[in-house]
Amino acid sequence: MLRYRMVTDIVRKHKPKTIVEIGTFNGVRALKMVRAALQFCNHVHYTGYDLFDTSDVETHKREFNYSEARNGLIKIPLSVEEIEEIFEGSGLPFTYELIKGDTRETLREHTDDFVYIDGGHSVETIRSDYEMVKRCKVVLFDDYYMDYPHTHQFGCNLIVDEIPGHIIHESDDPSAHGGRICLAEVVNYQPE
Repeated sequence: MLRYRMVTDIVRKHKPKTIVEIGTFNGVRALKMVRAALQFCNHVHYTGYDLFDTSDVETHKREFNYSEARNGLIKIPLSVEEIEEIFEGSGLPFTYELIKGDTRETLREHTDDFVYIDGGHSVETIRSDYEMVKRCKVVLFDDYYMDYPHTHQFGCNLIVDEIPGHIIHESDDPSAHGGRICLAEVVNYQPE
């Protein structure tokens, strides 16, 4: 998917030393972001939030992680222990913290270098997540939908469109629900 390649390009552009990811899922994106950041510094700290293995079908439906268009497939995230094993086996020089639970309850305020929001897909959850990380240097949102009629319920469009100076990174990545999925970036510092 094009937008996932764009994520690491955007990390390289901003050279963060601290990364927060909302929606760790299987840890793959985390390691790609850490690897990209390590090209510019000796150490990175990663903080990952997810329901991990406590998610259930109802949560996936509420957060739009479930779709009849995908034949009812639900992405099953790994446990914290499985992610720790993957991270420890990576050989990368980084530290990490993994926080399990619903981000409406577990997400604390952050002022980190870089945040990637790709957890729950409901507008309410994304808005709640953004409120806790809006003071970070860079906030990158997944799930900015183009040509999709339900942005009043799902995706980050309503939140991002209220933020002055946001940047949309277009892609042709299809949504299982119609339309395209793009990235939206908010930069809160002056890049060198």
